Amino acid sequence: LEVVRGHKVTFISGHTHINNVLQYESNISEHNVAAICGSWWDTDHCTDGTPSGYKVFTKQDGKLSWYYKSVGHDKNHQVEVYKPGQTSMHPNSVVLNVWDWDPLWKVEWAEDGVSAGSMQQVNVVSSVFASEIKAVYDSYGKEIPRWKSPKSSPHNFMAVPSPSARTVTISIETRFGQKWTTTIEL
Repeated sequence: LEVVRGHKVTFISGHTHINNVLQYESNISEHNVAAICGSWWDTDHCTDGTPSGYKVFTKQDGKLSWYYKSVGHDKNHQVEVYKPGQTSMHPNSVVLNVWDWDPLWKVEWAEDGVSAGSMQQVNVVSSVFASEIKAVYDSYGKEIPRWKSPKSSPHNFMAVPSPSARTVTISIETRFGQKWTTTIEL
């Protein structure tokens, strides 16, 4: 970091089968990009729950922008939402996996149309990936290798709706002003 300090630098790394956008300083970031093969072609997700895919970078007027493109989905597929009861780590919560999240994104929620503010960031294991990899290795009659085991990640968020809530609306906004809104029925 000392060598590049004072310059605008974007590192691109990979080979980890997880997805993270790390902001080291205001002008220094790293994109550790997930794998198009998911978990070594065994599943449709990487070990952190990021769908198989790749990152698209665009430079226009001297500014860099990006988005993660999941295989088999359009470019607006940027989040997976789990209703209460669908994750073992937070069974009473709405949990999101926002795989291309970075600290300049906003992840907010509303309950029955009333804003509840920012969702709580949590390090959790993807229940989707955990189920996928378990099914694959159960069919082989083998244990899941440690390097293919589910990994927790910081791009997950949760909110605990009240017992009387009927809907939860999730609003996500990227650093570039792209917005996605999803409403789920409870």
